[in-house]
Amino acid sequence: MKIIKIILLLISFNMIANATEESVYDFLWLDADKSVYVLQNKTYKKAKTLGIELSFLQKTGEEFQTTYGLDFKVNYYFTENWGLEAFYTTYTNSTNDTYKNLKEVSGNQEPFLRKMNGAYGLMALWSPFYGKVNTFNQIFYFDWGFGLGLAQLDTQSNITSVIVPQAPNVFTNDTISAVAMKTMFKIHLSRRHTLGIELRNFMYRAEAPGETKQLTNSVDVMVGFGIKF
Repeated sequence: MKIIKIILLLISFNMIANATEESVYDFLWLDADKSVYVLQNKTYKKAKTLGIELSFLQKTGEEFQTTYGLDFKVNYYFTENWGLEAFYTTYTNSTNDTYKNLKEVSGNQEPFLRKMNGAYGLMALWSPFYGKVNTFNQIFYFDWGFGLGLAQLDTQSNITSVIVPQAPNVFTNDTISAVAMKTMFKIHLSRRHTLGIELRNFMYRAEAPGETKQLTNSVDVMVGFGIKF
């Protein structure tokens, strides 16, 4: 019996060594106590695919503003792990309750505001993690990856007027260069459609009252729908 078990184990090890993504083997004949690991068959592939995505976003960490936006992106994956993405984002801004309360207690004094009106840029994508989750007898496949690149931000600020007491509140336009970085989680709804959740950060230096330049972070939380070709 020991010799038979050894022969069976040797056969199974040889099958595992020769397994590929296209290989499917049934190991149910093995002892139930044995754990056999094979390469996972990748159902939804990204290599040589072009994708477009439209996302709704909200900016977080804003003290005196509520900012929403739409983000449009186009990406192309050269391999399963590496790709390139171009994006364009438009924002809408409105003052929040914190802004109104501050004006009331400060005698109608304006706080410093920097409004984000738009952003565009290019990012390198690295997506090394692929997996699946079984929920309520439904299997969801997903990719988890990261992005890094450069962006141009179209902004407005009242820096020239806010430092002058009782001066009218005036906003001036400015274009700022930024480093763009993000993490992205995409669920495959079908072979062509994806649901994406992303956290993107713009890091840049810009003028602030009392300082020549200030390092600033601007974070977007995005949920979007994508199509692959």
